[in-house]
Amino acid sequence: ESQNTSAAGYTYLAQLLSHDLNLEETSVLGQPVDPRRLVNLNTPFIDLDTLYDFNGSRVVDEDFAIETTPSGLPRDFARDESGKAITLDQRNDQNRLVSQVTVALMS
Repeated sequence: ESQNTSAAGYTYLAQLLSHDLNLEETSVLGQPVDPRRLVNLNTPFIDLDTLYDFNGSRVVDEDFAIETTPSGLPRDFARDESGKAITLDQRNDQNRLVSQVTVALMS
């Protein structure tokens, strides 16, 4: 009898890494697409461009600030007036766990 001992958090880390490796903006969810026509807009490297700018320097601009708890711990992306996360890749705000992994890596 085997037990799964891997942590569930690996799923969300893998999703974040997938966002780092793949970006395709032309297909529409639910519509058939020819995979030969897809163009990946990201590099095929884990360069963390969803956390860092293209120069490789850490994103510390106030535009990408992270909200903190009263004790100063990272809590969430800063958000604009409409509630949209201020981040380099909006896919990293698709669900709470991926956004928290992103915030943890940016902190």
